[in-house]
Amino acid sequence: MASWFGSIGVGIAVGAMGLLLGGWLASEAVDWYRIPSREGGSGYFVAFQALAALVVGAVIGVVVSRVVVGGGGTQLRALLLAGGVHVALLAMVGTVARLMADVPPTFEGERLMLAVEVSWPEANAPTLPSGDILPYIGLSAASGSTVRVGRQGPLWAADARHENGRLIVPGAVEIFTSRGKRLLFVNTGTRDKEDGFELPLPAYPGQAQRTWSDWMPHARAGEPALPDGIRYRFRVVKRNEPIRTQAVGAFTIGTVARAFTESRYAAITSDYAADADFVVHYKGKPLTVEGRTTDHYIPDPWKPNEGPPADAAVRYDRIIAVATVPGADPALVVEVEYSDSHFRSAYHYLLQPDGERVRTTFVSASGSDRMARRLSRAPADAPPEPAHARQGYVDERILAVPGLYLFPRAVLDTRTRTVQPLPLERSDDEILKIGPLSLSPDEKHFARLIRASDNSNAMRIEQVTIADNARRTVPTGFAITSTGDWHDADPAYFDHYFAWEAQAGGGFQVVPRAGANRLPHRGSLRESVGYREYRLSQGLESLREALIAELVKAFGAERVPTQPDAFARQVRINGELFNLSQGEDGEIVIWMENHDNTLPMVKLSRHLDSVLATRRLDAHFKPAEAPP
Repeated sequence: MASWFGSIGVGIAVGAMGLLLGGWLASEAVDWYRIPSREGGSGYFVAFQALAALVVGAVIGVVVSRVVVGGGGTQLRALLLAGGVHVALLAMVGTVARLMADVPPTFEGERLMLAVEVSWPEANAPTLPSGDILPYIGLSAASGSTVRVGRQGPLWAADARHENGRLIVPGAVEIFTSRGKRLLFVNTGTRDKEDGFELPLPAYPGQAQRTWSDWMPHARAGEPALPDGIRYRFRVVKRNEPIRTQAVGAFTIGTVARAFTESRYAAITSDYAADADFVVHYKGKPLTVEGRTTDHYIPDPWKPNEGPPADAAVRYDRIIAVATVPGADPALVVEVEYSDSHFRSAYHYLLQPDGERVRTTFVSASGSDRMARRLSRAPADAPPEPAHARQGYVDERILAVPGLYLFPRAVLDTRTRTVQPLPLERSDDEILKIGPLSLSPDEKHFARLIRASDNSNAMRIEQVTIADNARRTVPTGFAITSTGDWHDADPAYFDHYFAWEAQAGGGFQVVPRAGANRLPHRGSLRESVGYREYRLSQGLESLREALIAELVKAFGAERVPTQPDAFARQVRINGELFNLSQGEDGEIVIWMENHDNTLPMVKLSRHLDSVLATRRLDAHFKPAEAPP
């Protein structure tokens, strides 16, 4: 019996050792295989593998102990032998896992990016993009003749240049593995059409790969020259160094990217977003953004006796976003990150050329939404305000039109480059993220949509005075958006229902527009990858049948028989099946099942919007409130 107790003790000891070593190996495998932490995935993986190593170790300990003791050996010898067997087993498992993993190489302790330049003769140079997808640089790893895995990164058409009769376009991609043969792919924007090359990149790049390679491919020694076609060259860049450099006036901005991901907004691919910081030089000298501790101070209404902090200089180590301010002498607005032992936050600063130095002006604390929203009405030929920020890019769009811009707690005039602090409330309310609806003719006030103070679903138009943050509100009443969704309120909505009225004592006030009728109904097309749906709100029970009749008339739709109590009615157009459902609240939803091609939904939605604009289907919607 005593020997059994000893064997169990050996099993416990070897199992405990296995628990520790197995957990450590599993935690390393989390990095090797990039197991996501979402919903505890990586934690569960480590725990399961550690427990498995414990159980296997305990079994090995007990079995070896019984064999050794049965042969006349001691429990100490059994412990050492069982421990060695389990360590050897774990080492073999770990070695195989490491060899099979795509572990990124490093140089001087830093992971690596691949900078690439692609060249075409100008006579045969492609238009970028050449089709309906994003141009990209692809890097893949192959085992034998099989491509196992790959990554993609941007091909920066905006940085294209012409040299010696050739078009040269730079790009970049993450070096994600040291395993296997590396292949480079170039796609100019046409799906399933790319040029591929075997990339002479060693598994562990060194100093020799830090400078530009020769242009490749090229003929081997003694062979005829290759036809004049696509060429490429590459170099390796550490992830703490700029992978892209752009000049804006006297400023030079380097993008320090750690990874690229393809960003999608709705069903449309927008761009390759970058996990990136920025380094800025002014006239060739590195620039550090400096501010004051008092820049950060926001009075806390719950602590009225707490004053601002002691004034002191603050140096910001990270620039996490950059936007350009156009003009004869371009300026920048940068977003910097500040962190200490208590909190982390971000702020916007205006950087203006001032001779040989840069004048730094605090603009605003950063918000959870994009950097700024346009207040001034843009000229008709101006580019539209971007719907989304371009993460990891120098943003040349968001402040492109000269005028007033609303930041989370300030207004910036990019014409005079002056800042007016405006202590707006800090909120994640989606309604406030809609942005300003209108600017008064004297540019002293702006209007925006807010929720009613009673926390109901009612909305108000709020007039904000820029100079002193004074507020007044106007009920929206019958002023409903075309879609019935408040998130679709925009300047056109404001102009239809409201106006700026000049006051006898000077200034302007928001007033309801006299004689305004309700806007025509319009649907909302919602998009995601492989799916589109068209929604209409405020419909009466008759609306679905009226829409089906319109589809029959306009597209020759064929009604598909359905049960009277079916959730959706169905029609078939050119062989494609469309579903029409109607909820108890009157909302109509038209959709196609998940499909490779949902473009027919776009055509259908545009047609129905054009019909709704004529108002001939208004009788099938719930009546609006009477105008004031």
